[in-house]
Amino acid sequence: NTGNDFTGAVNLAGGATQITDTNALTLGTLATGALTATSTGALNLGSGTVTGNLAATSNNGAIGQTGALAVTGSSTINAGSGAITLTNSGNDFTGAVSLSNSGANDVAVSDANALVLGASTIGSGALTLTATGISQTGAIVQAAGGGAVTLDAGAGDLTLTNAGNDFTGPVTASGQAVRITDATALDMVGFTSALNKDVSLVAGGQLTLAPTITAIDTGSGNLTLSS
Repeated sequence: NTGNDFTGAVNLAGGATQITDTNALTLGTLATGALTATSTGALNLGSGTVTGNLAATSNNGAIGQTGALAVTGSSTINAGSGAITLTNSGNDFTGAVSLSNSGANDVAVSDANALVLGASTIGSGALTLTATGISQTGAIVQAAGGGAVTLDAGAGDLTLTNAGNDFTGPVTASGQAVRITDATALDMVGFTSALNKDVSLVAGGQLTLAPTITAIDTGSGNLTLSS
């Protein structure tokens, strides 16, 4: 019911679950099937397990969490003009994660394992992705004049090669193999990859490497720089 107003933390357990709050919503411990959570204000997703798809919509409120989240299906996170902060190091998003926000609020997501990004449209705030391997199934588009983009794939590969990507902010990337494609200009200000792994930086416009990037050594891996 759109008139619901839960003022305390709400624990959820069961099968497919839907919950709506006319104001801010704080979830506690989760043990559900597919979960749809909707607020009109800040949305705290709590912690626990969603066995199925997660759909979280805050209608311009910030979206966050209190503990680790495990989601076996896809995750659709829509904060409107709010920030998205899902940075618990124990998170495990098994399916693709689609992110949506606008304005200058930041977006940050962490995954203990591999992170797969679905089609995502974000505002001009900073974008931070941290996982053990980062890939995508849809384009990632950052609004014009975007903030810093930090892509940390850890001990995994960083593969963001969708032709529709548009990172408008300065990009710092790290991983084993590093592959990034941008439909327009690509401004690389930081870069780390492993020896004997591929490096591919492809821009539809100008490709800029900061003066601090003095060498790219791929060993027996392939090196592709294109603009």
